[in-house]
Amino acid sequence: MKRLVIILCILFSLPVVHAQDEFNWNGIDRYTVLIMGIDRRPSEGGSLTFRSDTIMIASIDPLSNRAGVLSIPRTIHLALPENGELVSVHTLLVRGELRQEGFGPELTRQVIQHNLGMYIDAYVLVDFNGFIGLVDSIGGVEITTTYPINDTTYPDMNFGYDPFYLPIGTHLLDGYDALRFARTRHADNDYLRVERQLQVIRAIRDRLADPSVLQFVISEAPNIWAQFSNNVVSNLKPQDAVYVGLSLMNISEENLQFGSLNEQYSFFYGSTTGSVRVPDREKLAELLVSVFGDNYSS
Repeated sequence: MKRLVIILCILFSLPVVHAQDEFNWNGIDRYTVLIMGIDRRPSEGGSLTFRSDTIMIASIDPLSNRAGVLSIPRTIHLALPENGELVSVHTLLVRGELRQEGFGPELTRQVIQHNLGMYIDAYVLVDFNGFIGLVDSIGGVEITTTYPINDTTYPDMNFGYDPFYLPIGTHLLDGYDALRFARTRHADNDYLRVERQLQVIRAIRDRLADPSVLQFVISEAPNIWAQFSNNVVSNLKPQDAVYVGLSLMNISEENLQFGSLNEQYSFFYGSTTGSVRVPDREKLAELLVSVFGDNYSS
């Protein structure tokens, strides 16, 4: 994970598509970023009126040398701060964009931090091509699955179908197949999908642990960036990304935690539109402490 963030920092230090309001980090306080993979296909231009396929929160505490990554299933419902209405977290980006162009990432940030009780400093959005470009730039990722995946209705990049089958075993996946592995859910559920997404993050980390791979990516950073610079939107300043990378250099693997807002920390709640999954407030703090540490809300 450290090497993944470092290479992302290298890429973000090049010209980047920024939102209007950039965040400034002092390099000392806890730093938390919202990471979203958005359901935007190559033919759909630069709009942000799309749902979020992947939603993760990454947080680093430089003083305790601890970092954590929390994945939020796309079907979890959160309360809007202004009226308590429950909405699916993966629709927040669209809701914000319909209010005002460019407001989608900020609305998502506000709602998630309100419901989790922890401040989120910045956000990074990556679309399909951005993810594919990153994975291909490191030569693919090695994935081991203990169960077969057979998604006959997996959507392709042009609103058709591209059936995805992956047998039990270890496989070297290119960017497109890694995307399919992370997104497929028709054969099981969103919670296993979240586990696969975290598995891909770990696989990227493992790939970048190879010094030759890391050196290649660093040397080719300008070319890699040219490939998918239009596929990333962030209010994170380049220098702040570099500071995050440098801080992570001092974090050991045992101080890097992963977690998910899964069935153990959520339950079904009845609403006027039916029963929806919401965070379990009595258990939420336990999850956040386990991933981010006791001072996660600071």
